[in-house]
Amino acid sequence: MQFSIELDEQLLQRAKHRANEQGTDLSSILLEYLQHYAANTTFQTEEYTDNPLQRLLNSGLVGCAKGDPDLSTNYKAELRNILDEKM
Repeated sequence: MQFSIELDEQLLQRAKHRANEQGTDLSSILLEYLQHYAANTTFQTEEYTDNPLQRLLNSGLVGCAKGDPDLSTNYKAELRNILDEKM
C-alpha cells in the first residue's frame, strides 16, 4: 500500500540523517518509525476493548500515584481525617 504524508522539516531531516547513517532509503526509515510506533502503542482492537482489566492496565492509571498501601481498607478514616483538617 502506498500513501503520502507531509513531514515538518525537522522530522524530515532526522529521517534523512538516519537513512544516510544506515545506508538505506527514506521509505525504509519511515516504515521503521511506523513499526516502532505500532509496537509501542495500544490500538483499539477487539481484544483490547473487550478486556476491561487490560484497558485499565494499559491506561497508565495503575501505579501512577503514591499513597497509603492500606488505603483500600482504611479509606473512610483517611477521608474523614482530610475533611476534618479542612474544617
